[in-house]
Amino acid sequence: IVVASANPEPRRGLIDRFLVSAFIEKIHPIIVVTKIDVAPIPEFMVNYQSLGVEIMTTSSKLSSRKEEVAAIESVLRDKVSVLVGHSGVGKSTLINDLVPAADRMTGDVNDVTGRGRHTSSSAIALALPEGGWIIDTPGIRAFGLAHRNPRDIVQAFPDLAEVAASCMSHCSHAEDSCALNAWVSADSSQEVERRIRLESLRSLLEVTLSVDLGHESNTGI
Repeated sequence: IVVASANPEPRRGLIDRFLVSAFIEKIHPIIVVTKIDVAPIPEFMVNYQSLGVEIMTTSSKLSSRKEEVAAIESVLRDKVSVLVGHSGVGKSTLINDLVPAADRMTGDVNDVTGRGRHTSSSAIALALPEGGWIIDTPGIRAFGLAHRNPRDIVQAFPDLAEVAASCMSHCSHAEDSCALNAWVSADSSQEVERRIRLESLRSLLEVTLSVDLGHESNTGI
């Protein structure tokens, strides 16, 4: 999952949706934060590490970029990996570093919209020099989970799933009586972060449940 520390700003909701899909499909996710010489890694990224998600970084400084790319290459070696993320975050630039012969077109962020310009129009698989494959994909601006079972989405939030197990049967996790509400306020030092995590879960469930509305077997979580 490739995100930029700035320009464009990282979108937590999109990262959460990518991670949910990865966890459900038993795919090992890694977050690569680019442009760390432009802005520091957002504080909320630390919380992904507590879930076992590895976070790697790159900058535009030539003095450190070679080592940063080498570290990423060592993790991807002998595996099949796919890069996903918004346009303008540096996916194609990273591909060119990992596979020098790829010569993927790169682009900048639109000054007016703040969004990246599409430079890759199709997915392509490239062989890594030291073994393995890397798949470059077009930048996306939306990624939905409406096709996912709500139970699977909850399980993709390990810190919340443990608490949600104590909820009443058929709890949608939007009710005032939901056990997750008490979990949020149980630790004042983590209340803000926990509330953000819960809001992210609820926003994903709201989309999924709206699709499954009327199907009782899918609404109990």
